[in-house]
Amino acid sequence: KDIEEIVKPTSQTDPTFRTIKVYTPLTAQTMRSRLIKEKGYKILSLEQADQSINLPEFTPESGASYAIVLGNEIHGVNQKVIDISDDCVEIPQFGTKHSFNVTISAGIIIWDILLKMNRL
Repeated sequence: KDIEEIVKPTSQTDPTFRTIKVYTPLTAQTMRSRLIKEKGYKILSLEQADQSINLPEFTPESGASYAIVLGNEIHGVNQKVIDISDDCVEIPQFGTKHSFNVTISAGIIIWDILLKMNRL
């Protein structure tokens, strides 16, 4: 498999249901073809990068579906994936640590985006 789907939606029959899937990418080209061209997802990378938006300031597009890309806990998201991402967000952090465990990060971003999407 080029991309491993690690979070699946629970209901696709509810008209208020918004789709969020989390993928671990192997190649930027695969992300582009599988998610954008074939499925129409917007790619949202979670990474501390030059142009990252703080998660509290990020507003998802109404009606859009997102593929959230989480990187390796040590090396982060591959730069090629960041380059093709529609947006790059980061979780604001204070103190000397500059990263969360990837499962904690996944929970934070999914919770935040679901709350915002349900308000749109």
